[in-house]
Amino acid sequence: MKILLIFLICVNCYNNVIFSQTNNINAGYCLTNFFNYYDTNDKDLDSLLQTQFLNTNVVRFPGGNISHYYNLKGNGYGFQEDDFPENNFFLFKNLNSLNLISKRSQRNYIYDFIDFVKRYSLEVIYVADLINSSYEEIAAVLNVFYENDINVKSVELGNELYAEVYRKKIRNVDDYINIAKIYDHKLKRDFQGIRTGVVLAPFQKNIFFENWNKKIVNEDFYDAIVVHIYQKIKENFKDKNKMYSLASKEFRNYLNYTLSLNLEKYNNLFQDKTLWITEWNLAKSDFFGNTMYQALFVSCFLNTIYFSDFNVEYLIYHKLLSNEYVFSLINPKWEVEKKYYNNKSKYINRASYYSFHLFNVFLELMQNQKFHEVRKSSEYVDDNIFIFNYDLFDKNKKIIKTYSYLINFSSKSYDVEKVIKRDFVLFKSHGYFKTRDIKNGQGFNGYVKYKNELGLGLNLGYIDHYSGNRKINFIEGFSVYLGEITYN
Repeated sequence: MKILLIFLICVNCYNNVIFSQTNNINAGYCLTNFFNYYDTNDKDLDSLLQTQFLNTNVVRFPGGNISHYYNLKGNGYGFQEDDFPENNFFLFKNLNSLNLISKRSQRNYIYDFIDFVKRYSLEVIYVADLINSSYEEIAAVLNVFYENDINVKSVELGNELYAEVYRKKIRNVDDYINIAKIYDHKLKRDFQGIRTGVVLAPFQKNIFFENWNKKIVNEDFYDAIVVHIYQKIKENFKDKNKMYSLASKEFRNYLNYTLSLNLEKYNNLFQDKTLWITEWNLAKSDFFGNTMYQALFVSCFLNTIYFSDFNVEYLIYHKLLSNEYVFSLINPKWEVEKKYYNNKSKYINRASYYSFHLFNVFLELMQNQKFHEVRKSSEYVDDNIFIFNYDLFDKNKKIIKTYSYLINFSSKSYDVEKVIKRDFVLFKSHGYFKTRDIKNGQGFNGYVKYKNELGLGLNLGYIDHYSGNRKINFIEGFSVYLGEITYN
């Protein structure tokens, strides 16, 4: 999702902050475990991916954690047992088992990745392994890319190396800075135009994390800062009925305050560096994963980040396709799902798939309009509906068009005119999706497993979706609408 426009934006209507900027966000997906399931010859999967890559232009390889265990010399992801720390041996077993699933592991996945990137004309962010690979091994990976006409310009210097699991090799931030400097110098020496990003720790009450970020602020060898954003949700399965309402309240506070505050902190600390958000999603949750809640969160997150002043260059969703329903937009069908979804496709699109699909429609609409500037505003209705308005102006400061994103976190239906609070003739929808129950996803989700005596752990949930133009009078519960306001 890349768009280059000059905007006049109201970031927060509560403070009436207005400013101008060039918005140049490169959005895409993390490909963790992607190639264990991707089939270049599957036309149904290709159709699903074409939709997601409509306005997407970047992918991240090899992925997250697996980047530190990826090996060019092996088949598949080339995992080597010796690379895994003793306290994380279970990860090796898990990742290696994934490797064995693939029917195409006779060659290294880098070649499948190259075919994939060329097919969809994508930019590449490469995650370099700083703990198990020599510089020569990293350079060998980049040379394979260059030899195959893949111009990699952005390299992450490791993945979440502040985490405790890596402490035997990266004891502290000084260790990280020392090795990152060496790799940075050699990369820029050997590969013209390469830009590097350093790993930052989350903003948490953690002395180790705080010291990590403070030390990196004082360095200047890198080009960008890399952050990962996951909203954690408290799960209390003793009181499931209150869990959603509490989570919804937490989310509103997070979106309206914490998210923007943290991004502003990064911008203030690293004023001359761009921000690479190379992983974002809900935190892992069996209850909320593959539910409408996740789809609503994704829609709000995209609208919050886009056309903002947070200096975000990359916005990478974790993740596109895998066998894990909690994070993924697309999954291979589970065996039990094949019984309920009798179409021939091996794949199924999960709840958040529609969030990206609708946002892609929005970006297409924006790109096809002629206008001078845009004012973005956000507001809330009854603490249930998030509204993102985009007013397009001509050179004479006259509004020529208004797009509105309406995201309803409640089960209530709302009159559109009362929600928008503007004088208009109609609200013409360019697409929407909705569900009858917040726990529904597209397909099965796992929330029932905590009370299912049979242990099946599955709940069949549907999301209704519509693409195209339609006059809308009411906003239904648990829904996302993208529409155009037509004025008198």
